[in-house]
Amino acid sequence: MSDDLLKKALDLATMLSGGVNTQPHADTVRALVERVQAAEQEAETQAGIAAIRTAERDEARGKLDKVRETVTAELECLLHDDDDPVQCGWKRTVRDVLAILDGDNGR
Repeated sequence: MSDDLLKKALDLATMLSGGVNTQPHADTVRALVERVQAAEQEAETQAGIAAIRTAERDEARGKLDKVRETVTAELECLLHDDDDPVQCGWKRTVRDVLAILDGDNGR
């Protein structure tokens, strides 16, 4: 809500103050203004938290992309077949890690 509108509401509450018939309305207007201000502050807090979480997520995705790029480059060297007596275990592990990063949890 705009600050001008809240100020006008508080001015109205001041005008209504002191009257026997109008004091309850003044109190109600002030309470509503306080609720609006609290809700706006909460919305700002939630937006701030969302921005932080988005930045953290983007940072994590960037790191995963770098890991994937680095690991993929390492796979350019020779991989032995499964039945080959020479095994290159770390490369198989790298393949498994890449599969997990790509969402294939079957390995």
